[in-house]
Amino acid sequence: MDTYPESMEMQMLSDLNLHSYDVQNSFYIQPTLALEGVKYALNIHYDEDYCLYLRIHLIDTSFITKDSYWYKEMEREIQKKDKRVKKLLSFKEGRKYPAFTIQFKINSNGEVAEPHFYKSSIQIDRVVRNREFLTYREDDALKPLVGALRQVANDYTEEIEFMSIPTIEAFLDFLLNMEFDRIFEKGCLPSLQYVDAKLTDEDIVDIHGNICYYLGKIPKIEAYQVWEILHEVKKSYFFTVISLEDSEMELDTRTFIGYTHFMLLKLYVEKRLIENKRVEYLEKLEEIKSTLNQENTFVGEEKQKQLMKAKEKKEKESQK
Repeated sequence: MDTYPESMEMQMLSDLNLHSYDVQNSFYIQPTLALEGVKYALNIHYDEDYCLYLRIHLIDTSFITKDSYWYKEMEREIQKKDKRVKKLLSFKEGRKYPAFTIQFKINSNGEVAEPHFYKSSIQIDRVVRNREFLTYREDDALKPLVGALRQVANDYTEEIEFMSIPTIEAFLDFLLNMEFDRIFEKGCLPSLQYVDAKLTDEDIVDIHGNICYYLGKIPKIEAYQVWEILHEVKKSYFFTVISLEDSEMELDTRTFIGYTHFMLLKLYVEKRLIENKRVEYLEKLEEIKSTLNQENTFVGEEKQKQLMKAKEKKEKESQK
């Protein structure tokens, strides 16, 4: 059985006697809710003028130092979340955590003010499961939270029906990417962005047909070996250190890239980001970009077969 070294940083997280952060002049605070299986915790509160505040929390992993075992584990995994780190740093009910908080103020007229970023400590009052959003209108904690999410969503994009955790996570990723991109651009902060290389069904079928055509021209054994290699590749992303129109930034602080982004943001907010540090982070992100862009990927074999069958069925029906 594998054994792993004890981590002073991780033990610190368990032993920290953190006081839950409260906003000054707060009039009414709702419980802090963690979304099961994802990186976010949320809560809302009202001030004395009945302005509504939506607070989005991400765990602050800046206590993990570069010489620690856990830093090396995150760096080794690069884009992925190390399972041990992810398990230990998932929000759990009744626990207190250091957090990085993004706060949106919604004025009484419905206008959403520019967000405020700060470090905080939070206590998780409840972990919400996906099925609970199906009946959120009957839940005293979820109903006002979904209402706040809708108000912010209406200010940024079209109306969204928040009936599941994946829908909420996708919106929060979109929202925070917009705001972080603005801050990183303003502060000239380096970041590693990725673009999902999306293909239409027609593109995928054409690629599959071309692959089969050329595989048929080489010996069977070699063709099988090439097919096996292609079958192993599942997704396709392009990584860049330049912000593009459709690019996104990794925000999960439990990944090495997300951790790096938040360390940069922390230094910038605290006015401690000297030029040498900026260059050091840029060089590291450039190195990661080069590594990840070598991993070219295609659509898996099963998906290709499904698409081919769907195409053949469509052609047969059109001939009737």
